[in-house]
Amino acid sequence: MEQLILNMTAAFQEEAFLQKLSRPRPSLEGLDWAALLAPLPPIEERISALRALEIFRPALEAIAPEPEEGWGLYAYRTAVALL
Repeated sequence: MEQLILNMTAAFQEEAFLQKLSRPRPSLEGLDWAALLAPLPPIEERISALRALEIFRPALEAIAPEPEEGWGLYAYRTAVALL
């Protein structure tokens, strides 16, 4: 779980992700990552994009207001752009 928390913190502070949000590097220290990630384990099947969005919405909202197109489409476009 500790490694997952480190990975998620790094992902939410990724420069390319933040550039697309037009935001500086956020302070994510106030987020309770253990509580945020508690619904994930044990992972016994694929996690749907909708489920991931539900779980990570508090972290996304801590970074920036929701984009006009919504977080789902925004995340998809960001992922495609990073490929």
